[in-house]
Amino acid sequence: MPVTFEQGDSQCFVRLEGDIGIDSAGELKGALLEALASGTEPHLDVSRATTLDLTAMQLLWAAMREAESCGALFVVEAPVPEELRSAARDAGLEDLPGLATSTAAQVPPQQAKTGPAGDPGLARPAKEAVPTVHANE
Repeated sequence: MPVTFEQGDSQCFVRLEGDIGIDSAGELKGALLEALASGTEPHLDVSRATTLDLTAMQLLWAAMREAESCGALFVVEAPVPEELRSAARDAGLEDLPGLATSTAAQVPPQQAKTGPAGDPGLARPAKEAVPTVHANE
């Protein structure tokens, strides 16, 4: 399963594995919404992801912005493959914490917790060709 959600007492994890793209968009959106509504510190693990297409990056960006608007941040677990960071930068998502910047492999959480966020419109597929990067190239 390319997208998994795990709930703990004080934190939750969205883990991505393999190719994450348009075929996984619904599953990724659901996991991100669950993380935002959990009331715990959300963590993102992309260490086993080999591909993040533009749709996946847009979903992650929207979820991180929604968390920030609720006073929290997704903690991006290290390591983040350089190819994924490069793809985020190439897609124009330089502000994607922990993915686009090589020095921000882990983003520290703020004090506030996320609350139910509703649907921030996370799954709007791109109309352009979707760039794909493979971590093993």
